[in-house]
Amino acid sequence: MLDMSPLCATTWWEASCDFGDVYTDTTGGVPTVVEGINAMLASGPDGREAAWLNVEADNSGLLLAGNPRPEPLEAPFEMDNEDTVIVCQ
Repeated sequence: MLDMSPLCATTWWEASCDFGDVYTDTTGGVPTVVEGINAMLASGPDGREAAWLNVEADNSGLLLAGNPRPEPLEAPFEMDNEDTVIVCQ
């Protein structure tokens, strides 16, 4: 679902602001933020650190347990099977 309204963006932002999870979460097969930054810093002019990877989460809109979500769901929140997701397309 595509919703270009400013309210939609605000709703998405509030739900995505639980920054504590980004330090430890590896959902979707991505490294933690700290691992990524350390690998980036270890890279230098002589080459790239092997751990510094270009990765993309399997489902970048997936809400984790404990993340806030409106009740009832409203755009950009949707159900995808058993998961609540944010659809930003």
